[in-house]
Amino acid sequence: MVGLLKCKITVERKEEADKASEDRSVEENKPQDQQEDEEKQKATKKTGVINEANQVFPFNLHRREFLDYAYEMRDLKARAYILQCDNLTAVDTYADLKSLVAGYSANCSANPYLRLQVGDGSNSEGLIRYIDDSKRALQSTLRPRFKTQYAMDLVLPRDTLMKIDVYSKGRIRDSLIGSTTIDLEDRYYGDAYNQAIIALRLYKQYYASKQNDEKLPVDKKRRLRRKVDEVNRMRSQIEAFEQKRNIEFRQLMVPEKQQPQGTAEMWLDVFPADVPFPEYNLQAMLQNKYELRLVIWNAYNIPLSEGVTCGLLTRIHRRW
Repeated sequence: MVGLLKCKITVERKEEADKASEDRSVEENKPQDQQEDEEKQKATKKTGVINEANQVFPFNLHRREFLDYAYEMRDLKARAYILQCDNLTAVDTYADLKSLVAGYSANCSANPYLRLQVGDGSNSEGLIRYIDDSKRALQSTLRPRFKTQYAMDLVLPRDTLMKIDVYSKGRIRDSLIGSTTIDLEDRYYGDAYNQAIIALRLYKQYYASKQNDEKLPVDKKRRLRRKVDEVNRMRSQIEAFEQKRNIEFRQLMVPEKQQPQGTAEMWLDVFPADVPFPEYNLQAMLQNKYELRLVIWNAYNIPLSEGVTCGLLTRIHRRW
């Protein structure tokens, strides 16, 4: 070790970095109390709408209305975003001229591609429940960058599972590398966004049915009308709420082995077929320009060349 450098490196999207620079110049002129209040308001606005809806109109599967909703046949969409796979198990062993000249006996690799299945995997009734993407197999890699998305159809509570298989394309037959299974029913009903939308829909139906009771007093009908208006207000706010997706790393397994055969980096959206849901363009997201920012606070025990002073060294750092 020649010396020690104390620094910080950050990577930001170019547009966000430019905007952040402008925001920082504005924030510096604000009092500290005002800055803290605005940060709290932003954090509250992000999750406050859904939390408020879940508190006022809670999602409760123990109630009869929610159980009936869960048992009804319901058309949904599943949108899987597959970014990449890491540390896949090799299935191909081959030797090429370059490897033999270098002294290696063989290379281990795979030609991975994806197969997705929902429920029984039958593509009937105009629904897509099975996808074989072997035509886009990637060649000779154990870390494939798929960067693709797949839209599939399902009907709950019939189609409860999604299976994602990673295969290696072979000359004679294809080999399974590993697979992962996702519980679609749990993913749909366990999502806070979906819980709020379902609860608001059922409470609105309940209040609307009570309003049609002719024996109900006028003041109670007025209260029910206010409840319906509140439900409509919350639902419009929630539908306009921009959701952030959490990328998950799922282990790829095979029945005959206990060790993972790799990991898949992905996320999955499950939503009603009749509800508009934001679609993410992976290619556009991955082609953004980024800015690398290096901040150097100090340097220790770095030998300087003849004629170079600390002041000049600092100026060179600032130019970075």
